[in-house]
Amino acid sequence: MADSKKFQAKKQYNLMDKAYDSIKANICNNTIESGALLSESQIAEELGMSRTPVREALKALAMEGYVEIRVGIGAYVKPISYRELLDLYAVRRALEIAAVETALDNITDAEINDLESRFNELLKRYRAHENIELQEFIDVDLALHELLVEKCENRYIKDFMEKIMDNIRRIQMVSFKALNDLEESTQQHLNLLELIRKRDIDKLAEALARHMDWSISCIKAF
Repeated sequence: MADSKKFQAKKQYNLMDKAYDSIKANICNNTIESGALLSESQIAEELGMSRTPVREALKALAMEGYVEIRVGIGAYVKPISYRELLDLYAVRRALEIAAVETALDNITDAEINDLESRFNELLKRYRAHENIELQEFIDVDLALHELLVEKCENRYIKDFMEKIMDNIRRIQMVSFKALNDLEESTQQHLNLLELIRKRDIDKLAEALARHMDWSISCIKAF
């Protein structure tokens, strides 16, 4: 009997994890938009489970600030406020610039070449008037910034960035719409990659700061 209860608890826990991961991923990639109501029954049906693990997942996401639960109404995706967005960018800016100090010697030419190729291909397609999916550009954009953090030797920077990375991914869609200039953004990223190739820490830190400030200024104007 005890083993059976443990099995049921473990099964329930695993289903809650599945629901949690699915809902959070859809929030962070904007498949579910800010302010959208979250139907327990619909999510449960889509995931092939009962409403109980979905309800528990929503409670967990509410504790992390992704969801807000209102009595008598239900759960909905909690929007990131303008103030939160600016605060998040300020923290990200400081951490990435600090990461540069120990990251450059650990980034390989192959990694630089790969990112340059991806950005240049996007630019080529954009100039040919091909429709570029927002998520496609966001994935390449974040790949460069994540590389700086991944290759740095400061574990505290890595730990802090890991904690805020889901929200960074979430606001990238807002940022992209605010920037509304794929060519300028791509050119800035290519410039960052060139400075990484040259291992020029000072100029890279300055260029990264300007890039972040440009992004924030576009969001403020938006």
